[in-house]
Amino acid sequence: MKKIIMGIVILTACTAGYLSYDLWQFTNQTRNATLVNSIYSWKDEKGVYHFSGTKPDAVTDFTVSDAYQYRPLPIVYRIRDMVFPAMARLSKLVAENDDDGNKKPRRHQPSSSKNSVKIFTTERCGYCTKAKDYFSGKGIAYTEYDIETSASARSEFQSHQGRGVPLIIINDNKIVGFNKQAIDMYLR
Repeated sequence: MKKIIMGIVILTACTAGYLSYDLWQFTNQTRNATLVNSIYSWKDEKGVYHFSGTKPDAVTDFTVSDAYQYRPLPIVYRIRDMVFPAMARLSKLVAENDDDGNKKPRRHQPSSSKNSVKIFTTERCGYCTKAKDYFSGKGIAYTEYDIETSASARSEFQSHQGRGVPLIIINDNKIVGFNKQAIDMYLR
């Protein structure tokens, strides 16, 4: 048991030392990029642009741009940039799930509303975001159901014969997609 603990301590110390050295080396070097090459660009008489790594002989009117090779970020930053967003998403999922692991419906109630509004969405759907912003901008309360993360939301979506998102239900009236005119008509 003592050997295992000593192995873990040594491994942790070596990893911490390497990460510290990598970070120190990155922050104490004055240049984060080195000049690798020059790129020459010019336009010929036909109007076609040309690019080359060598200086053109026959052309007098050309532009020179420097090409740099940047050093990668230290591994500490790369780990941070991978771990923190994943932890944020995980904590958001844990906070939003009920005891059965299904995602709780999110209720958005900027003001009291006489209409019953449900929106079936997915996280990546741009039109879903537009629909939610439209309701929030008008001060209309709605309940959001993410059909990718909740089995109960998915089954209710299917019970409405949902084929695509956003599926908006306003007082038992179904709107497929984001349609401002239909939304305004059913909100009267």
